[in-house]
Amino acid sequence: MVEGENLNEVVNLVTKTIISAADDSIPKSGLSSPKNRKPWWNKYCTDTNRDQRRAWNIFRRHPTSANQIAFQRAKSIARWARRKS
Repeated sequence: MVEGENLNEVVNLVTKTIISAADDSIPKSGLSSPKNRKPWWNKYCTDTNRDQRRAWNIFRRHPTSANQIAFQRAKSIARWARRKS
């Protein structure tokens, strides 16, 4: 069947052959940094967007008029920040 002095050496050789064949044939993704798709996006946009999401989650769980007004205000501020960036 398989000739070799030691069974472990033969198994290691077969394993290395399979791994090298897989490395050659399976494409790999690069480790490049993500592209900055929106160059105008800044920290203020991130902060206002996060505040809007938080206000939405509060309003979604507790739909009171005060929470609705807070959400609408946060949404308005986030929209303003995106337009001004």
